[in-house]
Amino acid sequence: MPRVDSSSWVNAGGVLAALLVLAGCMLTTPERHTQLEDTLRTYDAAIRWGHYGTAQAFVKRGEGQNADLRPVGSEIRVTGYEVVREAILNQEQADFTQRLVQIRYYNTEYAREKTLMDPQQWVFDEQAKRWLITSGLPRFD
Repeated sequence: MPRVDSSSWVNAGGVLAALLVLAGCMLTTPERHTQLEDTLRTYDAAIRWGHYGTAQAFVKRGEGQNADLRPVGSEIRVTGYEVVREAILNQEQADFTQRLVQIRYYNTEYAREKTLMDPQQWVFDEQAKRWLITSGLPRFD
């Protein structure tokens, strides 16, 4: 009868465990992408339609965060919102993305349209199990 070396079973078990962990990560990546798309769609709509309180719910708060939480006045009206560039920077874990958004708006007191470029940084918060923006709300003049 052939003799089986027990160390090969240990190595095979380690490889199998690693494959199962990787498979688990692969299953979460599409879910994170879907959740990111849903989050961005909701956030974009909140900014576009002036629901800044809703948009603030997406801002990551905590130590070391430089998110801008200045209130946006009710006199701001957004006339255009276009994603210029978007990139998921950590494809394996799908936990960080950057976007550049062009926002056209006007202040009802001045009635002159302006354009601002809003660089956004989004992270997947493992504790909250949701995507949050770390760069704060757009800075309307």
